[in-house]
Amino acid sequence: SSFSLHDVVEQILENFRFMTNFNKISVRNKIGEEEQVDTDKTRLSIIMSNLLENAIKYHDLSKPEPFVDIEFNSSAGCIIVRDNGSGIPEEFQDRIFDMFFRASDTSSGSGLGLFITKESVRKMGGAIEVSSRY
Repeated sequence: SSFSLHDVVEQILENFRFMTNFNKISVRNKIGEEEQVDTDKTRLSIIMSNLLENAIKYHDLSKPEPFVDIEFNSSAGCIIVRDNGSGIPEEFQDRIFDMFFRASDTSSGSGLGLFITKESVRKMGGAIEVSSRY
């Protein structure tokens, strides 16, 4: 059954409100409230949680007007998470979805978040890609 993509993102963001530095970043859910999707809600929530947590956790707060934008292109059926964080060095971009890979020595995670994200997207019949400037 279909559900509101906007509401799923809002619920995830509500869970992140107490993350360190969340209040210093302009996090904008640009998905229209009318946008309905018919997919696996649990997997989509895992995907969005991992992407948004990374966008917030690895943000460059020295930049003016730090932001994270979440958008939905309904004609292409794709969700876009865009930020002006520190970025990922080009030599690591093809490996960020590998199990246990961490692009930085300052990464505090297990290196499983983006691997789980990629696997969840794959199981839903979708694709995920990264575009980043370090």
